[in-house]
Amino acid sequence: MVEATEVSPVLSSPTTMSLAWCANLHTCAEGLRSLADELRVRRQEAIDLNSNGITTNPSGGVATYYLPDPPPDVTDVDAYWARTDTVANVQAYNSQSVATAKSEAAELEEALANGRSSRGRTPEEIIEQINKHRDIPTYGLAFCMTMGVDTMLDAPLNAQADTNYAHEEQPAIIPTMIDTFGHLMCAASSLSEPSSYPVASSPDSAHQYSLAGSIYEAVTEEGHEGRATVLDAYMTADGTVYDTDFLVGLGGYMEGIEEWPDEPRGVTWTTNSGNDDYGARYLPGHSTDPLAAALNAMGNNPEAANAYLAPPDEDYSPLIDNEGGDDYWRPSDLAQQRMEMLASREWTPQSLEGLSAAFAAVSANRAPAPGNDTDDRAAWATGQGILMLAEQDLPNGTVDENIGIMLGNCGPEVVGIANRSGIVPDDYEVYQTSSVATGADGESIEAALAHLLWEASDSAQANHYIVRGTTVYTAARASAAVQADTSGNPLAAIKVTYDDQASVLDLISALSQDRADDGYNGAMAAAGLLSAVPGAGLLGTGVSTALTLQGSPQVDATGHDESSALRGAAYTNAFESGLINNPPDPATTSWYSVGPDGRVTISLDTEDQLEDFNGWILAGAGGSPTVKSTFNEIGVDDPAARWESADDFKKQYGGASW
Repeated sequence: MVEATEVSPVLSSPTTMSLAWCANLHTCAEGLRSLADELRVRRQEAIDLNSNGITTNPSGGVATYYLPDPPPDVTDVDAYWARTDTVANVQAYNSQSVATAKSEAAELEEALANGRSSRGRTPEEIIEQINKHRDIPTYGLAFCMTMGVDTMLDAPLNAQADTNYAHEEQPAIIPTMIDTFGHLMCAASSLSEPSSYPVASSPDSAHQYSLAGSIYEAVTEEGHEGRATVLDAYMTADGTVYDTDFLVGLGGYMEGIEEWPDEPRGVTWTTNSGNDDYGARYLPGHSTDPLAAALNAMGNNPEAANAYLAPPDEDYSPLIDNEGGDDYWRPSDLAQQRMEMLASREWTPQSLEGLSAAFAAVSANRAPAPGNDTDDRAAWATGQGILMLAEQDLPNGTVDENIGIMLGNCGPEVVGIANRSGIVPDDYEVYQTSSVATGADGESIEAALAHLLWEASDSAQANHYIVRGTTVYTAARASAAVQADTSGNPLAAIKVTYDDQASVLDLISALSQDRADDGYNGAMAAAGLLSAVPGAGLLGTGVSTALTLQGSPQVDATGHDESSALRGAAYTNAFESGLINNPPDPATTSWYSVGPDGRVTISLDTEDQLEDFNGWILAGAGGSPTVKSTFNEIGVDDPAARWESADDFKKQYGGASW
């Protein structure tokens, strides 16, 4: 903001007072005029944006303009806004962005229909230009309004209409359109009003445009139900995280659709066995269930998954109505109704990808959240998901991986099953988390979870997620045990927790060996990567260690053994608890690093790092012989509670027909 209120030093001189005063008044007047002009431009930008059916503050009742929020790494927010909130930027991100979007949307639609636009550009050339602006919300929403969601959803289907995909490759422009249109819709989702009922304003309407309403109308238009397959592709485009309110609103629309076409069986590019009936109707590899598309997008937004699967009860607050404070949450009527709807819905191998993605995402909210019910709601929803998914005929591939992520975020339950101690930890457990069995039959959830462990055990990727997630849980549990230790022997507290985790690796190894060598190798590789747990020993830092679909690591089947993995994680706890007498120098150590916040990371991703780490232990573990001898015994004992075999496990949980 222009400051024009400071008194000039010349006013203290009587001989120059008159001239100086006049000069200062002139400067002030010019400054005020300049400021007024800037404010007038900003006001007009907001008015023009709103008149185009776009508002950046749909629930605030005040017309506003758009500017990008500060990136996460910006520390001086005031300085950021001082640089960013300029007239030039306001115009560039608002009126100019909208005008460009309208122009390029119209030109692309023309080029898709005719091969080239009247300006001579091909669709590919126009899309290349669009990609420069596709993540700007004002541009994205104006583009969707101008081209129309129905046209955007039809574009890939029209591109494959004349292609016999039983024998030909997918046209190259289709993945390009999926990527670009997916990003455009994602950007638009942050500005579009979800609305409480299906409605789609026209581009010329002064009323707020509903992207979710437009999508609903497009996928329910008679004869165009196959647009849902394209929507599924757009909702899962790489690098997209759709807005939370938008996804919850879209899910509310889609759950009301009770009929949709059967999915073409076996229809994928080059494997259609000559049946080309679906060429212009469905996008191969995607579900025809519109709700599955919304659920799939929630897989990349854990907050949205929690808000949709476990919506809070607006008339009840556990922090107000429950004397125990944060430790109790009851599912709202809407949450119960939604789970009943999902449980009764018919799921296919394709649509199960969306359902399992949403439950994987909601499980990422299970980290303890004192002061609110986020973790309680997520735990309840995860428990419902375990029951629901265990009843399905689960396909291999993506669904297995999603289940692996969900189970990886079920540390207490998986550790309990592996040690035959039940899925609800005892009251004396120092690292308490909300239970998935809240308000449900604990035995049924335990049996269902055991079934899912078995189902996922032939997937190398799923094994990786399960072992990685439960090891992160174990690291947090060990840290809490050290802080609560009163015996004077924190090493023993750490070892006990990692002995429990060793049982998880034993169980996963037994199940995967029994089912497939690939799964077994994946479990071993997963264990080798697990010791790179950043800050595992620090609690209360606000850093989530949950697994999510976004940025999930891929298995690197190097085959490191389990004991090295568990020792690496345990030593992370030891370093951060001050139990290592002489820590190594991070500058000269391949496997050891310390972040700016003091967090220790032990990385055993390569054979060289593993060799150096083991050599450091053999040399005395930094002058800490007691730590060395204690941790060398992790997982060595063979407690009677461990499972003898996969058959023993299946017998216990009634898995004869698995």
